[in-house]
Amino acid sequence: MRISEKKIILKFADDTKVFGKVMDDKDKCKLQEDLNKLASWAQKWKMGFNVTKCKVMHTGNNNNKFSYEMNGKVLDKILVEKDLGIMISSDVKSSQQCVVACNKASVVQLVEYRTRNQEIAGSTHTRSTASNLEQVANLLCAQTNSASYPHRDGK
Repeated sequence: MRISEKKIILKFADDTKVFGKVMDDKDKCKLQEDLNKLASWAQKWKMGFNVTKCKVMHTGNNNNKFSYEMNGKVLDKILVEKDLGIMISSDVKSSQQCVVACNKASVVQLVEYRTRNQEIAGSTHTRSTASNLEQVANLLCAQTNSASYPHRDGK
């Protein structure tokens, strides 16, 4: 399959990306032709695109934000996309990724803190629960006049 000059196609597993600089209607038509060729190639090889998952992200200050389509469906325009775990935004700044990374780090710290506290409390809780169960069992044995309750120490 041959695509227009100055266009880049990246493929990773079942993920495909098409990049190109679009300045005017002529460039827009070339990119649309490339998308049509890509869709035809995929259908020919029985690897059709899930068009509902296909998106367009416009970057740059003077972008005309043209609409594109695949297989007759107009593609959704997005401002942010997660790609291989990285947040990519149309302004090409890393602030969105920093927020995500910071939130994940906070969650990890919270889980570690709770786990550490549960381990400390858990050892105390286990001892106190065993002690409480023993007291309840002794009371029940005393009420039923049963003198043969096996204690933890084997008596």
